Amino acid sequence: MQKLFYKVYLEKQLINHPHTQQLLKRLKLTSSQPILIERLETVFNTVHKPYATKTKTLSLIIAEKRGQTVKPAPPAYGNKSSLREKHFYFIHAYNCIYSCEYCYLQGYFNSPDIVLFVNHDTILKELETHIAKTLSHSATPYFHHGEFSDSLALSHLSGELAIYFNFFKKHPHAYLELRTKSANISTLLEQAPQPNIITSFSIAPQHLITRYDKKTASLKTRLAAIKTLLDNGFPIALHLDPIIYTEHYLEHYHTLAVALRKVVGQNTHLLRHISLGTLRFAPNVWKQVNHNHPISTMTQEEWTATPGFDRKIRYPAPLRKWLLHNIKTILIKATLPADRIYYAME
Repeated sequence: MQKLFYKVYLEKQLINHPHTQQLLKRLKLTSSQPILIERLETVFNTVHKPYATKTKTLSLIIAEKRGQTVKPAPPAYGNKSSLREKHFYFIHAYNCIYSCEYCYLQGYFNSPDIVLFVNHDTILKELETHIAKTLSHSATPYFHHGEFSDSLALSHLSGELAIYFNFFKKHPHAYLELRTKSANISTLLEQAPQPNIITSFSIAPQHLITRYDKKTASLKTRLAAIKTLLDNGFPIALHLDPIIYTEHYLEHYHTLAVALRKVVGQNTHLLRHISLGTLRFAPNVWKQVNHNHPISTMTQEEWTATPGFDRKIRYPAPLRKWLLHNIKTILIKATLPADRIYYAME
């Protein structure tokens, strides 16, 4: 079997940490095999490592997350109809094993290497603080897992899902959303489904996955994973994001909507929301995407810098509104619940 990581680094003070030992065991490594380092910054993000190197020299760094681990999400997060939700994300990992052409991580970090943090107790304490404070203001705390990574792709190695399932079971008034383009649900299925833990899948027509979502699970595999979770009582969400304009997009999204309706079946009550968002880039990400993928068809459309809340580069407003309206209409015609569809980051 091909080795997943070119090298494995470990902050030396963590060598006897129980989560480190469990992670090394899953990686089939002994304590003497990782390369010991003083701090994460010794090998990560200090010197630029080209994004393209992840195909051959992707390394793993096992580290402690220092500083703030839970942060407020941008104002445009979540369903705006849920006015009493307060959204946060928490940092449990950096980077992703997938190679999506539009991925914002290529403009966020100086390295594509994977970082897994093992000090989950620190994160749990911060989550506890934010839950108490948010509930005291009569709001609902909603936490996003996978902001800088994929929630499920390495879950069989990190072993962290059990930690967060146990925590949120004790906090039924707080919500956790796991974000993924993976179909790696084996570890998830080891947990009992909870109404306040939602697994959200990024979904797109297969031709877009093939063209832009390199190494991710196919649409067929993602749909099978969604069906398995629904049949086992797990709440799910769908993110049709990013929507990328292509010729015949209406036909492609119609086919996708019909497939989604079939997979959801009688489990509509477990489908929490469907978000729609068009392709967008922060200026630094736009620069890196054009550098890393100079002949990508994705960047050949007309683009405009958006004034306002986030200054991102987007399709012109008329095109965005047209895409979002048409795809929402397609979903509603497929009898997916209209009241759970919202526009993301608009």
